[in-house]
Amino acid sequence: MQTTIEETAASSYNNGNLQLTVITPGLNKSKSRNYPASVLKRDHGVFTGAKMFADHQTEAERKARSEGSVNNWVGSITKVWAESDGAIKATAKVIDEAFKKKLENLKNAGLLKEMGISIRAVGEGTGSSPVVIESISACHSVDFVTYAGAGGAVEVMESMTVGDDHFQPDYTKMVAEIDWKNFTF
Repeated sequence: MQTTIEETAASSYNNGNLQLTVITPGLNKSKSRNYPASVLKRDHGVFTGAKMFADHQTEAERKARSEGSVNNWVGSITKVWAESDGAIKATAKVIDEAFKKKLENLKNAGLLKEMGISIRAVGEGTGSSPVVIESISACHSVDFVTYAGAGGAVEVMESMTVGDDHFQPDYTKMVAEIDWKNFTF
């Protein structure tokens, strides 16, 4: 009996690129804050370049180190935009290998969208129950959380295949960028 056997050198590689929903307009889950679409559309730029941590800080962590810990920093927002409905979307780069593996495991289990995204931001609001957010003026971080309060989620995780043209480094460009005058062997 003859069998065709095919082997390939290609394998999948988790490059850490994500597509996210940062926040959606309307009431958050606790119904304590309302994020109008017009505010999210206008102020979405404050999230550009935000660091992303695994979990929000606890109160004790906030008191000890308000800027956050480098040990919990797992990624950064790379691009932000507002959709026509006011939802804020983003791309992000995960830099922590263990966290990439966690996301890959969620993806393989069909649970990637279960990874919540939540903002730590500064803004102004009026009223109570709910507070209507009138502006978002600064962002402390956009964090990965167990349960998102305002619609944030990981939507897509990109992978590359070793052997793809996009995956191969451009050694010619790398050699051209070396400062040969100051290079020592």
